[in-house]
Amino acid sequence: MQEIDFIVLLQKRFNGEITARENADLDVWINRSAENAELAKQFQLVWDNSTQPNSRTFDPDLDTAYQQLRMRIRATEKQPARVIPLGSRILRIAAALIFLLAAFWGYQHLVSSTGKPVLELAGNLDSRTINLPDGSRVWLRKQASLEYVIPFDTRERRVFLTGEAYFEVSHRPDQPFVIEAGNGAEIKVLGTRFGVRAVPGEPTTTVLVRDGSVRFSPNVSHEGVVLKAAQKAVWDQESAQIRLSNVSTFNDLSWQTGGLEFVRTPLHEVLRDLEHFYHVSIEMPNPAMRNCLHTAPLTNQSIGEVLEGLSLTYQFEVTRKGAESYVLAGGICQ
Repeated sequence: MQEIDFIVLLQKRFNGEITARENADLDVWINRSAENAELAKQFQLVWDNSTQPNSRTFDPDLDTAYQQLRMRIRATEKQPARVIPLGSRILRIAAALIFLLAAFWGYQHLVSSTGKPVLELAGNLDSRTINLPDGSRVWLRKQASLEYVIPFDTRERRVFLTGEAYFEVSHRPDQPFVIEAGNGAEIKVLGTRFGVRAVPGEPTTTVLVRDGSVRFSPNVSHEGVVLKAAQKAVWDQESAQIRLSNVSTFNDLSWQTGGLEFVRTPLHEVLRDLEHFYHVSIEMPNPAMRNCLHTAPLTNQSIGEVLEGLSLTYQFEVTRKGAESYVLAGGICQ
């Protein structure tokens, strides 16, 4: 968290609206240095003086204000800014106190003057479609979220993604579309269709391009790569490497398309995708069938219908071992 976040948390503590988790984080920050403790002390003095009987009433929605402020900071922190060295702890404390007073008497005006923060959540829906103000469309996968400020900045269209999403971005050469994802990753495009997976807790970030091209920069210290149509990049945070590959199908996006497709795909990969999509287990004991190439158009048939089609094509004997387990025995590669 940035120092400015803790300033808002101090306001929430003084107002009695801080959560237990926020309170613990704030204590860690205060105890981290004597300077932080001094800042907290000065804020307490300002708060005490501002809440005397003769003071103006100030009763903001601090939870909403806190989230909106964080979104504003994230939306502007990538933009170039002049750095003015303050030179001493006293000046730094004074600057922070000025911010606190501004938050007391003009916070809502400060937020409204820079745009309206928007937070979109997929929740427990398998997929939720979002129509952005620039004409772009976003499909959020279950538990994913998308944050942005409207109207978009005239120089770029910046959004913040947590989880997995599929984007269809309207083409605007003079206003690039930028996605900030997990682990500091950034994806920059002019107009294209692609998927991004950046799930908290996972060590990888994945970008899959259906058409057009995107620049994928996994973090500020990596120059990144340019992905073109039918290419996938996987950033492994632990090894600090990008794995770039060509794809023949877009089954990683099956949650958005609603089905699977195969173009000369080895059968062992076909079965892997079927297992993932239908949440079943499929065994194929005959090793001679592993690399047999399979082609099938996009389909949303039931798993039973799909396996019946495979049995007719390759003369498999399909046996059901349980509610979610199948065996494809025998087989002749066509």
